[in-house]
Amino acid sequence: MDIMDTKVTPAMELVYIVRFSPEAKIDYSYDLIIVTERECFIVPIRAAGCRAILDFPDVIDFGNPPVKYEMEKYWYLLGIVAARLPSSSYT
Repeated sequence: MDIMDTKVTPAMELVYIVRFSPEAKIDYSYDLIIVTERECFIVPIRAAGCRAILDFPDVIDFGNPPVKYEMEKYWYLLGIVAARLPSSSYT
């Protein structure tokens, strides 16, 4: 009996287990199409790959600078996870 041709009566439940084994650390996207006699359902299946994460300090203290006085402060950003991080900064 082919599980793809299985018919389900009204009020009966049917459970499928979707197993995912990625071959690379990228985003995956698939639309599972379920067809009944009256309707068609699309179940989106999404898996997110690695994301780059920056570890910012919780507080950056500039002290009490005078009004309209430009100040600079340097700190280190720590990149976490083995994903490529787009390099652009805003001040």
